[in-house]
This record gives sequence, C-alpha cells and structure tokens, in this order.
Amino acid sequence: MYIRDWELLARLGFDKPQIDDSSPTCGCVPMSSFGHSGFTGTYAWADPDNQIVYVFLSNRTYPSMNNNKLSKNNIRTEIQRIIYNSLKWFRWK
Repeated sequence: MYIRDWELLARLGFDKPQIDDSSPTCGCVPMSSFGHSGFTGTYAWADPDNQIVYVFLSNRTYPSMNNNKLSKNNIRTEIQRIIYNSLKWFRWK
C-alpha cells in the first residue's frame, strides 16, 4: 500500500525528508519517501519511487541509555547515503 497523504503518515508515526538540516535522512532521498527512526536506534525508511526499503536494527540503549554514538556519528544516515550512492553507480553502468 502506498500512502500519499502526509498527514496520515505523520499520524501513523512516520517522518518525511525535510529541506533543512533537521531531516532524519541523508538528504539524498526523494520527498516521496517516508520512515521512522526509533529511540533504541532502529531505523526504517521506504522509498516508493526507487522501490527501496532500508531497515537498520540496533540496540542503542546498550550498554546504557546514554549511548548516543549512532546519532552522534550519523551511522544510520551514512549507511543510507552509501545505499543511494551505490544505486547511482549501478544505474550508470
């Protein structure tokens, strides 16, 4: 099911890419994409235009809830950037 209504997605708990630096994405995803970054470090993002779903599972709260390395080092969004850069490379071949 592809939902185009942003207000409905927000009510379901999803985020959308933002134009400014507050975006939960790498900045390389289309505006039609949506996803969620969870408190424990999980990250799921769907891109219907490119038929991609990226899921990152983690336990950020181990060994303590003060562990913020995932967000501090932008691990989830950097992996997302690598995925999209790889897709560009494959499309050029």
